[in-house]
Amino acid sequence: MNMIVELHFDTKYFRWVPLLLRSFKLREPDVKFALYTFNLSDDQIIELEKFKNIAFWDKKVEKYDTSIASGWLYQIVCRKGAFILDVMGRFKSENLFISMDVDMVLLRNLNELKKSMADNDVGFFRVGKGKIASGFIAIANTENAKKFMQEYYDIATEGVMCHKKDQPVLAFLYEKYKDKMKFLLLDRRYIDHSIGKSISDPYILSAHKTITGTKEIKYGIYKKIVENMENNPDEKNLSNILKQACKNRGQT
Repeated sequence: MNMIVELHFDTKYFRWVPLLLRSFKLREPDVKFALYTFNLSDDQIIELEKFKNIAFWDKKVEKYDTSIASGWLYQIVCRKGAFILDVMGRFKSENLFISMDVDMVLLRNLNELKKSMADNDVGFFRVGKGKIASGFIAIANTENAKKFMQEYYDIATEGVMCHKKDQPVLAFLYEKYKDKMKFLLLDRRYIDHSIGKSISDPYILSAHKTITGTKEIKYGIYKKIVENMENNPDEKNLSNILKQACKNRGQT
């Protein structure tokens, strides 16, 4: 199954992106990326241009507008639906699209996800009642999925864009359409915030929750993890890779 990964980020989150792209090169080398970037410096653009798997890149220059968003972050993430729809329109022959946060590292291939999404419209994590994680969304190339993402965007950008316009909107739409379209509720193994402590064989590491360590600490560990994978491409034991990276960073 062909796949395009959509990423949206600003200069603050830039440093995570090369790590994510490098991890995909190891585990999903055929995946192409569509980037929606905000206010990157010339040096940052030059660094990303080194990666050959970027199929589309929209280099945006914007200022934070307090009249449309309660925070700069929400001015970006609440438009995620539009980014996804734009990618789907540009790559009409692709079967699967992934939208994900950039402060992540891919540890395993996504063959299982690709197989499951062949029979579904949208896949994501249901964190709890009224909340669905928006940091990783799988979208099949179906009319149902397109309509879902369009409504997600319409509601998220209506009025002032803010926190309650992101994950709660996904939860609302899931309840609205759960009997009318096909959803894949992803296993928690797909995203781990604890660097392998709570999940022994995660597909993806996420630095989103700082309760399991600051982002500064996680960046250093993730950097070492990617280096370990690059230096030991045949290593299949993820726990060894994670433990070694944490040990080198003084973590236990």
